[in-house]
Amino acid sequence: MSPGRNGCSLGVWRDRRSHVTTTINPLFRSPVDIFDYGVDSLPLLLASLRSLTRSADPAIGTRARALAREHADWIASEVTWFIDRVVDPSTGLVRADRTFSAHRDTFKNGSTAYANTMVALLARTVAETGWGPELLSPFFNDASGRADWSRLLRRHFWTGDRFRDRLGTDETSGEANVWPFFAGLIEDRSMQVMALETLRREGYATPYPLKFEVEHRTAGELLVFRLWSPDYQTTTSWTSLGSIYLSLLREVDLVGASADLERMRRLVKRDGTFWEVLDARGRPWRSASRLSVSDTSMLWGAILLATLEATRHPTGSPLRVG
Repeated sequence: MSPGRNGCSLGVWRDRRSHVTTTINPLFRSPVDIFDYGVDSLPLLLASLRSLTRSADPAIGTRARALAREHADWIASEVTWFIDRVVDPSTGLVRADRTFSAHRDTFKNGSTAYANTMVALLARTVAETGWGPELLSPFFNDASGRADWSRLLRRHFWTGDRFRDRLGTDETSGEANVWPFFAGLIEDRSMQVMALETLRREGYATPYPLKFEVEHRTAGELLVFRLWSPDYQTTTSWTSLGSIYLSLLREVDLVGASADLERMRRLVKRDGTFWEVLDARGRPWRSASRLSVSDTSMLWGAILLATLEATRHPTGSPLRVG
């Protein structure tokens, strides 16, 4: 992302009178959404900023807190706009009458488990930082008035041994069963064990973790990708999801995680890079048209590296969002 006048992306959005977008064009320094308003853009931005305010490096923490204060009014207005745009005021769930960009940005995403995880993450961040109006908290309070950030996910998406991908179907997905745990919203180890075991048993972690789906579908896929590279975000293995999966697996099955992490380590050593997407043979993905190929040296390799380091030193803290 291109820096704004104050040296960060917040300045670009604010100065351009833009809402938080998925992308900032590096050439024109202009905000743009690919391909729609991102249901995760603001939640992950604020969760990241909150993490920086608690950095072990005093200089980083001080600067992050100053940044939050500098943009306080703008952040609060973004929270309000997000809620108005994304959240159904009668249920607290992501609206089912519109679509958003999400982890799978080549699909039209509605009220998915992933999208509702992002709403819960934003609700928790705002409640714990005061960076906006607490319009979402009432949806997450239990009978005693205590905040339970997993409440809506458990009620509407948990099927007994997994999270379903979206409202209206019991189909599973890779992202639905790692992000609620990685976001730190659900700390129930038994649920984590069942969800990860479901992914392993049903082939989501084969040949490498992790697939979005085990059976290809095109429903909801953007037309250009349906023609250009229809399998890009379905049955291919995504190392972003895979790195998150392995970090969670390490928490509940150190032996199994160690074996899978060693396979990933050998893969990186074999090719000298960290691939974005892998095909069914564990090779760098290419579309059938041969016009699209896997990117390399992905930044989310940091998640894998942190997990490898924590496995070498078992007392290390797990990597989580927020």
